[in-house]
Amino acid sequence: MQVCQEIRPSSIEAPLVPVLRPPDLASASGAPSMGLLLSTLWARWFGGKERRLLLLGLDNAGKTTLLNRIHKPDSISTATIPTVGFNMQHCVVDNVHIAMWDLGGQTSIRRYWRLYVKNTDAIIYVVDSTDRDRFELARTELLGVLEEEELGGVMVLVMANKQDIPGATPAGDLSNALGLTRLRDRPWHICAASAKTGEGVTDGLKWIVDQLRATK
Repeated sequence: MQVCQEIRPSSIEAPLVPVLRPPDLASASGAPSMGLLLSTLWARWFGGKERRLLLLGLDNAGKTTLLNRIHKPDSISTATIPTVGFNMQHCVVDNVHIAMWDLGGQTSIRRYWRLYVKNTDAIIYVVDSTDRDRFELARTELLGVLEEEELGGVMVLVMANKQDIPGATPAGDLSNALGLTRLRDRPWHICAASAKTGEGVTDGLKWIVDQLRATK
């Protein structure tokens, strides 16, 4: 069972004005940022350490639909607009507190992913299983961001999304296309899923939570 609280969804209105530093860092004056304050308050209110999770993937992979599915598992509507900047929601999944950061996947935004990696405990990388023409790009972006020193050893869950669409690439074939066997320095798992129908989402979250519990 998961419970998500939409404490601070946020988005940048213009692609040319992305967030230039991760919200969990201190401000130039040394004062804590709003993201850090919210995480601290959440931990005080509900107890327990809050874990930080990044939701990454190319544009139109289904990241925001997945976040909405996690937020409201029984919701029928999955209509979204492209994320320009980021969305953030606080969730409690099987008594594990998680701050989920959904980062935009457009070309102009992906270069800023690296600004958000500090203190990350887990990554969910969402791939459109029907978009074979961009598997190579999805692989390049994933392996590229994982080269960041601060992501050393951080677990990765790949969501092979849109499995509800006929002809979607099976998770095993997508794993090969993404070169996941190269990830020998961290736990990883790939899950066949559909953010639209909810298929595979619970299984993926269970793997994440089990891994987070193992790294307390």
